[in-house]
Amino acid sequence: MATNDSQDMLDEELDEDLLDDILTRAKECEESRQWEEYNALRLQSIQLFSQHFGPDNKITLGYKMNLAYNYRAQGNFPGAESVARDVVERRRRVLGDHADTAAAMNSLSISIKAQRRVEEGLRLDEETLEMLRRVEGDDAEATQAAMQNLGNSYFNVGRHDEASQLHQKVVDFRVQNLGKDDRETIIAMDMLARDFTALGQWEKAQHLQEEATSLAKANFGDGDNTTIACILNLRLTYSHFGQSAKSLKLMEDALASFRQQGRDDTQPSATLMNQLAIEYSEQGRFAEAQLLLEGFYEWIKGVLGPDHPRTEEAKLELRDNLVAQGKLVKTNIFDGV
Repeated sequence: MATNDSQDMLDEELDEDLLDDILTRAKECEESRQWEEYNALRLQSIQLFSQHFGPDNKITLGYKMNLAYNYRAQGNFPGAESVARDVVERRRRVLGDHADTAAAMNSLSISIKAQRRVEEGLRLDEETLEMLRRVEGDDAEATQAAMQNLGNSYFNVGRHDEASQLHQKVVDFRVQNLGKDDRETIIAMDMLARDFTALGQWEKAQHLQEEATSLAKANFGDGDNTTIACILNLRLTYSHFGQSAKSLKLMEDALASFRQQGRDDTQPSATLMNQLAIEYSEQGRFAEAQLLLEGFYEWIKGVLGPDHPRTEEAKLELRDNLVAQGKLVKTNIFDGV
């Protein structure tokens, strides 16, 4: 009873109008990628939650998880790691082995691996999967997601056979429980196909990638993020077999779909432009590649800023293209850079 009275008192002390204003402004800043202001507002809201509900409260820790996610979106991986580690420690202490603890461990692993501490992140992925198998069982969606994440980690350190075994289990589970038309099933199929390419099983990879790409197109359209991921992986397989015409058509159709939808400024569209420009350049079609490289450069500069290493790399790619065409005078795309 005393606990309820205490909680009621804490609830009454919370300035809900102030909190609503902070959360609304934070959401607006998140959508417009005004990260500095977003960070300050999110930290302010977390402080309010912590003061009134306690630092270990589910709401407080949920908002911290969101902050870690957005720190990663900003490229602030040490900050994301610090926040995620705090959540892991608190959830371990309060919940022990639990799905929420595992979710925080996954967030921490992503932040660690982003800092190239791959083996450390992999060990955490293994621990996460073991925990979920104990508390949720193999058939839980959270367990399947952890299995997929661990498979990805194995792939990234060259343990391709182990990666394929885990990804095959995920595909089998999702086909049976979600059906082949489900997005998560298609993503898992695409990942398994990537394992096959690493193992040199190119025919198996092509068959599975073509199926995944066809399913993604039919269910989500050419301009969908999942479809683009499938297309880019299938492109590499076609290139392996010397089927450049098929590779080009895949990317050209997808880019045309983006433009019809008015989604030229999205991350998948930009990735597609860059990859298609590479393909054109390899075929000596430098003028067509130039238009795409210009579009990609402007996009990456707007997202990451003119001084980011990836922006500088994009600028050099465009400059190399101009040199290849014999255009020795810089175009106006470099003005003010």
